[in-house]
Amino acid sequence: MSINIRLIDEDIAFAEKVLLKEHEHFDAEERLPFIRCFETIDLQAVPGSGKTTALMAKLLILEKNLPFENNHGILVLSHTNAAIQEIERKIKKYCPKLFSYPNFVGTIQSFIDRFLAIPNCVNLFFVRPQIIDQEIFEQHLCFEFSRIAWNKQFGNPAAWLAKVLSNKSDKKPNDELMELIFGQVRRMRLDLNTSNIYDCKTKKVLLKDIENPKLKGLKNCFLNTIANGLLPYDWAYDLAEHYINNNPFVKEELRSRFSFVFVDEMQDMGQHQTDILEKLFSPPEETNVCYQRIGDKNQAIYGESNFDVIDSSWNSDNRATLKLTATHRLNPTTAAIVEKFGVVQTEIRSLRTASINPVLILFDKDKIIQVLPLFARILNDIEECNRNLLFRDEPIKAIGWRKDSEKGISIKDYFPNFQSHAAFRIRGRKSLWLDMKEALTEANNYQSFKPLHIAFWNSLLSVLKLENYSNSSITLSRDNLRRHLKLTKSEFHDSIEEQIFLCSSQLLDSHFESGLNDFKCFVSDRFLKEFSLSVKGSSEYFIPYKELAESDNYQIQNRYLDDKKSFSFDICTVHSVKGETHSATLYLETYYYNDGNNSYESQRLLDQFKGKSFPSNESRKRKIQSARMVYVGFSRARHLLCFAAQKSHFSEEDLTEIETMGWEINKELC
Repeated sequence: MSINIRLIDEDIAFAEKVLLKEHEHFDAEERLPFIRCFETIDLQAVPGSGKTTALMAKLLILEKNLPFENNHGILVLSHTNAAIQEIERKIKKYCPKLFSYPNFVGTIQSFIDRFLAIPNCVNLFFVRPQIIDQEIFEQHLCFEFSRIAWNKQFGNPAAWLAKVLSNKSDKKPNDELMELIFGQVRRMRLDLNTSNIYDCKTKKVLLKDIENPKLKGLKNCFLNTIANGLLPYDWAYDLAEHYINNNPFVKEELRSRFSFVFVDEMQDMGQHQTDILEKLFSPPEETNVCYQRIGDKNQAIYGESNFDVIDSSWNSDNRATLKLTATHRLNPTTAAIVEKFGVVQTEIRSLRTASINPVLILFDKDKIIQVLPLFARILNDIEECNRNLLFRDEPIKAIGWRKDSEKGISIKDYFPNFQSHAAFRIRGRKSLWLDMKEALTEANNYQSFKPLHIAFWNSLLSVLKLENYSNSSITLSRDNLRRHLKLTKSEFHDSIEEQIFLCSSQLLDSHFESGLNDFKCFVSDRFLKEFSLSVKGSSEYFIPYKELAESDNYQIQNRYLDDKKSFSFDICTVHSVKGETHSATLYLETYYYNDGNNSYESQRLLDQFKGKSFPSNESRKRKIQSARMVYVGFSRARHLLCFAAQKSHFSEEDLTEIETMGWEINKELC
């Protein structure tokens, strides 16, 4: 590197004071070498190893060296807002220069949008996008398409698509086929280099003759949608690639601006994101940039490019790699168990001494409803023996992969009241405030309007149901309501979409109560009147938060409370707890595809439960997916790990081998 970083022992001591507990220090074997390293490397870190803490220590040290010569800066990227917010929360007050120009700390999506997609959109279309969101872009694209769908000047594109999708004649399609047509329109994209129209899911080219009137019409649909300031997420990456490939100065400008690039949660980056980062900041001998990629390849559970293959989009073959193999979270027994599920074989060394043996809860299928009560009893037994062993300042959770399934066991079979989207129930009713709080959290995590858009439409549906509205022409569901309004009251439908957008914008801009109040007014003053209704049965749905919190009947929905009321724990998905640390975790096995006798984690991964390492040459994608899911789920627990599985999945010989790994076998439900 051309920039000389000054690092003294006092800098390390300051970082330890900010980030670690009293009398704790960064270990000299693994974390300190990474903190002191300012060369291009990858960091492969096991669960609970403190990788993000080590990265923050490095950033605290770099802050003392800012500003760099020639106004060079630091780029810090992560996959989710939650990870960026953690960094901000812990070190922003100590790093005012890091969070200001020319540095940039944000998500990969925000980086792509700001430095590549938006500039290229302005360059190509003379429009600065105001909203980058898949759902909103596709809705407007469908609106533009509806204006030319039967226009002979543009070759009757709806009739053409009807024929393509149904192999029928060009006669006007029915509502069901129109739904398929609009589904195809949502998947259409415009190739920036060739002007071809292609399917963004299959990558199949649908139209390529620039003189074809259908292509001209569809291209106009795209240009009109873009002119309204809208872009979809996936097309933002096309714009970014196009910008890099057609403007050589882009690479030089970004390499000149950012001398240090740190990418946390690298395992969660998709192939398209990885490719762009590699084009910009690799190889190091050409870029003169310190480019460090940080994460755990075994925790890649987002995105098809990473989830179902051993060799994910993050490839370290030609790059020096440091490792953090020491976990501060997992006890020795759990660490040895989790290690076997790593699709990329990595040693996990526990720094812990005290250990509670993990428990394998076996059950007969007709007793599945008793699994959660048994887990609560196990917790109570541990508490009675040693009240200090389970940390009450860390959560206890029961987690599973699949929320529901008609073909096999899902989370709902263990906990019938489990709700996928609504996190709370108040006196058996819904709450607008709580629904929107959950949707806002999801929207922030994924940087998308879509969760809010869905939640607002669900709220409108809830209001109609609470007002006992019925219509013989439709069965009330979110999609049916939207379709019905679009066909019968298109202007009213558009006004709803506009109101949802305005309210969503307020919520995302930290004006939560204001956005909610505007939505309430819209419902009472406009929406219900359109149906000749007024606020009556739905009045309690709009109950303010203060009254909600004080309600005696306030009840968290996806939470189990044991009979003694001494333990309660949330029931949630594995995806939702990634990155968390639990005092105790119960992993509930669930059905995922019919692979003969290998449809559950305990079936696909029996060898790993018996202590065999995951095979490095494994190619069966569902086995790889299951291993990654178990690896993430099992590695949440600091003290107690439990795994619930059907007894029929194991022979007595299997259980004998599993016991040698440290599992206690509980057969109370057999």
